Amino acid sequence: MYLILFLYIIIGCIVIRYLYKKNKRLGFVGGYAGFTFSMLVYYVFIPIIIILCEDAYKTNTGYGFDKLIQFIFTKGSESFLFLILIVVIGFISFNFGYSIVFLKKYKTIVKDRVSRGKINNNRNFNNTLLKIINFGAHSTLIIGGSALILFFIFVGGIGNALKLAETTRGFEVSVAEFNYLAGISKIIARIVTIAPIMYFYLILNRKKFSDKFLFSISFILSVLLYLSFAGRTPLMTFLIIFLYFIAKKFFNRVWLKIIFVGIACFPLLDIFNYIFIFFQTQVWVTTEINYLQYLRQFSFPMSLGLNIRELVSFYDFRYYKDVFNDIVGLLPGIGFEVSYENTSEFFNGSNWRLMGGVPNDVISYGYIQLGMLGVFITLSTWGFLMGCLDKIIKTLPRNSGRDLISVTLATQVYQIVFSADLAPILQSHLIFLLLVIILVIYKRYIRNNKTDFNLVDVVDYK
Repeated sequence: MYLILFLYIIIGCIVIRYLYKKNKRLGFVGGYAGFTFSMLVYYVFIPIIIILCEDAYKTNTGYGFDKLIQFIFTKGSESFLFLILIVVIGFISFNFGYSIVFLKKYKTIVKDRVSRGKINNNRNFNNTLLKIINFGAHSTLIIGGSALILFFIFVGGIGNALKLAETTRGFEVSVAEFNYLAGISKIIARIVTIAPIMYFYLILNRKKFSDKFLFSISFILSVLLYLSFAGRTPLMTFLIIFLYFIAKKFFNRVWLKIIFVGIACFPLLDIFNYIFIFFQTQVWVTTEINYLQYLRQFSFPMSLGLNIRELVSFYDFRYYKDVFNDIVGLLPGIGFEVSYENTSEFFNGSNWRLMGGVPNDVISYGYIQLGMLGVFITLSTWGFLMGCLDKIIKTLPRNSGRDLISVTLATQVYQIVFSADLAPILQSHLIFLLLVIILVIYKRYIRNNKTDFNLVDVVDYK
């Protein structure tokens, strides 16, 4: 295992250096940073720690580590080398797709009608933007909040909704298995998580008590939704968005401190889980800090990568039919086989719904579609998308609004790496989808008004 550890460390050092240089060149933490850091965590850091803790896992079998031993520690060097190979291909493919966007020197075009031609000095542009965000915030709060309340009514109250949380988070049931009205309201309710982001943007750019009041309401509703639908990690990444701005007032190098605080606060994930169990059983489980257990909870990308060839040989390639199945399967009453079902059955047996599902990480998702070619297609596609989004963010004025957009993008794409199935992305990552829409509209606005614009900045990413 010394060779395996050495290779992981080399890969980690290269990726960290490349990530640092890319962030410094961009000037902000955005899609590239969030995606790459998540890959670094799940494909490098966690495997290194798990390998170093092999003896500890084997001597603590009472904590449910049998599957970890079965799917990781029984594998030979060949499986680990193959995993490292597809991880390297994944990193290269992602950076290839990202770099395509910046192959040519591009020009940052902004309005030049007030001082120095910065967009943030254009009052008409800012006022229009604030009106759009104000309308969007009110709309998502009213529509999403109403749908969330209706969902609670359809399932018998907030308590019953929280009892259902464990089954929906573990893929034990799908939207198709809900009551039709409950299923529809559940889909619509997710847009309420967009409202606090928009209200927070308004708070950063103007001082109105109503914005703060409505932000508080939308924030509470969003937390209830995450507790009922999404789970612990999405909730914590949602909270990090606002934690960043609080920490920024007091500290430098905020992201480094957030990472260390996040590691120290891993037990909070367990506490959230025990809260979910309490709502389901009315029995409080005594909490126990066990970092081996926390690592196990994030080990499935490693387990899946080590067993990906066996999984494909048993079920065959998916040939990207999941793109269609996952989209259509979102509709209530329509049940297509989705991408994570074979993976869940492979690890947890035919009764996997009783134990919870296993999502496909982004590299495994690509591999089960079309092997190595699938890894290249999937990762380069995500890289290209992140490049397009970061390129648009680069044109935004350097203010708290851009910080909010870039931080939100980084936290949202972080989750996609370890759960890359299209169905959960479309169900749970509405904030990410909204960001994509907003940035595309902004780009079209710039392009449509290019005759009134002057060149103020040129950036070379070669």
